[in-house]
Parts: sequence; structure tokens; C-alpha cells
Amino acid sequence: MSAGRVTAAGATSRLHVDAGGMRAVLAGDDSAVAELDFTYRGPSAQTTALANGEIRRQIGLKLRAADTCNVVYVMWHAAPTEGLGVSVKVNAGKSTHEECGDHGYLNLRSTSSAPLPRLRPDERHVLRAELEGTTLRVLADGAVVWTGQVPAEAFTFNGPAGVRSDNGIYDFELRVLRPRATTAHCPRR
Repeated sequence: MSAGRVTAAGATSRLHVDAGGMRAVLAGDDSAVAELDFTYRGPSAQTTALANGEIRRQIGLKLRAADTCNVVYVMWHAAPTEGLGVSVKVNAGKSTHEECGDHGYLNLRSTSSAPLPRLRPDERHVLRAELEGTTLRVLADGAVVWTGQVPAEAFTFNGPAGVRSDNGIYDFELRVLRPRATTAHCPRR
């Protein structure tokens, strides 16, 4: 995890992040359905550029997250542009950020889509991703906003569901459909 803070908020499983970058997975999980219940609070105290130099504020889900080099992303972008980004990052034989950097991204196109609600400070939203076979369906606040096919490359690896955020303050809870006994894990970038 990059510099910043991730803290538990009260006795619930709701977490708080204020960081330039945060990555976490539910170790041992193998769910194909994950849901992120979050409240966007605004820009983080620290700003960290992505590996390609872009400054993006976003939060989202990771599916099949074998490691930082091989993962399916469903990201809700707040800035500099708003919208949904769905991608697969594939780097066979690589597993650390030092090995793959920002290489291996395949940006996926939808077969159907709808507009996302705007991310405004202090409003709560729910982002849900459901992978059934090769079909990925994304819901925002209960409405389907993206449906498309995941390429075969995404099935050359497997791993748990997780969460990622960049350059924002968020209160969040990550839920999975079929959780096994799991522990949270924040990999180093």
C-alpha cells in the first residue's frame, strides 16, 4: 500500500482511506461477484501519479486478482474525467509492480452501457461487479451501467476480489458473494 491511511471506522467492517494509492484483496476469496459500498469524501491529502504519470481520482473493484500484474479492474473515475473504466491487466510470468509497471492493460468495451451517477462529496454509492462465464455486468446504485465480454486472457490467472483507490478519501466496505474465511491483505506497490 502506498503512503496514506486506511483505518477501521467503528466496530463495523467499514474502512476509511485517505491516500494517494491503496490496493487490497481478500486473501483466500474466490468470488466472481464483489460489491463496494462507499462514500466519496473528496481529494486525498497526498496526490500520487499513476505509473503512466496521470493524476486520476478513482475507486473500484478488483476481480480475479492474482497479483498487481494480473487482475480485472472495474473503476469508478471521479477526476479528471468522470466515468467507468473496465480493464484487464495481463502480464504472464510477472507478479510485482516493479516487473510490470503500467504494462499489459486491455481496456474493455461494453456491449451495453448507461450513465453513472456523479460522484459528489458525502454521497453514498454502491459499485457491484458480477462475472458469469465471460460476461461481466457492472451495477452502480442497483442499475446496470456496463455489460461486456471479458477476454480469454483474463482466465489465464485467478485470485481474490479486492479494492483499489487512487488520490481520494473514501469510507468503504467491500463485500463478496461467497466469502471463505478471509483476511485482508494490502500488497506493496
